Amino acid sequence: MYYAKATHLKKHKKGGKLQAKYEEPNFLTIFINRPLMKESMRQQKRNQNQALNKLRQRIRAVRLVRQLKENVNPRTAITQSSYQLGIHPRTLRRWWDSFQASGYDIRSLQECSRRPQRIYSRTHPLIEYFILLVRMLLGWGSQRIEAEFRARGISDLSHQTIHRIIARAATRPMVREKRKPKRYRRESPNSLWHIDIKGPFWIKGVGKTYIIGLVDDASSYIISTRIYPSRKMEHAIALLNGNITLWAKPLDLMSDNDTAFCHWAQGVINQFQRLLRDHGINHLRTRVNSPETNGKIERFWRTLEEELLSQERFTSIGEAQERLNAYVTHYNEHRLHKGIEYQTPASIYAGRAFTDRGFENIWGLQHLSIWLNENLNALTEEILIDQFSMNDLEGALSHYPTLTYVS
Repeated sequence: MYYAKATHLKKHKKGGKLQAKYEEPNFLTIFINRPLMKESMRQQKRNQNQALNKLRQRIRAVRLVRQLKENVNPRTAITQSSYQLGIHPRTLRRWWDSFQASGYDIRSLQECSRRPQRIYSRTHPLIEYFILLVRMLLGWGSQRIEAEFRARGISDLSHQTIHRIIARAATRPMVREKRKPKRYRRESPNSLWHIDIKGPFWIKGVGKTYIIGLVDDASSYIISTRIYPSRKMEHAIALLNGNITLWAKPLDLMSDNDTAFCHWAQGVINQFQRLLRDHGINHLRTRVNSPETNGKIERFWRTLEEELLSQERFTSIGEAQERLNAYVTHYNEHRLHKGIEYQTPASIYAGRAFTDRGFENIWGLQHLSIWLNENLNALTEEILIDQFSMNDLEGALSHYPTLTYVS
């Protein structure tokens, strides 16, 4: 015979006595379940006691107000009661109004949640998904996401809301202190060009290569970028001379103190500076160890490294130049620039308007653009259907003045 309730008791022995057998207790039962259950019960008991104490305090307060109201007006009774009990008059007035409106029912003094029953400004989960996807894949900040989504017609959320969504999902990077440089920008295009050399970076089968770039100061428009196997002066001269013929002649040209742009001896000019003198272009040179002076093109090198060079691998200079040209076109035509108030460089330099909608022409999301646009269209149709049904319901209720519609 076995006992169901006393599981540690086993079979009857001779003589009608029970023999207890020691069993090893379950580890999870003792060290996990029981403490948690006891702690939850204690916490529940503490919460009940706190709720009862609050209810007793409110009952004493409204009882005192009710007694004092027999001799003075209700406003004075509430003020005197608040002084005696150490409760703010506004809080005590809210308790008394609730107690009086319920017909002096004690249940109206219980602590209730003040959370609204419906939050109307909640962001759609699909929009939150878009924000987090762009954040994780592209690393954009909240202001950049706000500008891109507004310009592309995806959403009109503020960057504060986007920042809260990112912070709630714990996808924020570490905040580092940055030195604030002195910023400047020319008023008209072709007033100042920046030239610089990036490198070396390696191409498989080729070896070291360098990129020479030209950037317009007023619009941050990339005039030209070319890949060369070396950083000789002849390459810089060929790039500048060809773009002066193709585009226009800038008033000033800024460069660092690289030997490809200026001679190491003071007062002596090289072939590059002689080209500038022949075209009547003023040569501006940055101070030593101050790359922020030539910061427009230095920032472009960083963006190029993050979005192209660190993401792709090339096997020849021709392939690398083709991908570089495609990225420069995207940078000029489709990428909103924070330094020019989230406009495209082409809209300032050439007057071409930004016409992209949805997730089209976003570098790094080409493989997801069709799927993202399909979901965005479905979300737009859902919102339009909800608005249409809402208008129909309001129009139907307008024929029945006795009914009221609560959204």
